[in-house]
Amino acid sequence: MNRSTRTFVVVGVAVLVAAIASFGVFRAIQQMPVREVEVRSRFQVVAAHDMPTGSVITKDYVKLVPWPASSPVDKGFTTIESVLNRGLIASVVTNEPLTEAKVAPLEAGAGLPPSITEGMRAVSVKVNEVIGCRVRRARHARRRHGDAQARSRKRHDDTGCGE
Repeated sequence: MNRSTRTFVVVGVAVLVAAIASFGVFRAIQQMPVREVEVRSRFQVVAAHDMPTGSVITKDYVKLVPWPASSPVDKGFTTIESVLNRGLIASVVTNEPLTEAKVAPLEAGAGLPPSITEGMRAVSVKVNEVIGCRVRRARHARRRHGDAQARSRKRHDDTGCGE
């Protein structure tokens, strides 16, 4: 038997033994009985959709999911009714548990006011149009060297404020 024939025979026998061994292990694992372990769980309120800060929570945006009792969510909610009609202080993503830190207190409403912490001051104003000064090009015709009044007018024209 020459050298190349002997190599093919050794490789062929090795592949055959490996295939038989793999099939034996597969059958042994397939014969093992399945053990079902029941995990104690409790229900947790999670976001059904992505929700931005200031959103009002409705039944369409939350759902109850089983949560392992061995690792509870700190300050989480277990009923949907406890989070309805409350505002979000922080944005949440899909399947993220809702906690008291992310949800505004009862009767606080939604939007910006619930996200302002105690002791801080803020005023929220509804704005429907652009407010403020607009910037214009300088009017070089009024500019005179050495004339303070002309320089003052130029600064006033640049900002567009006070018309």
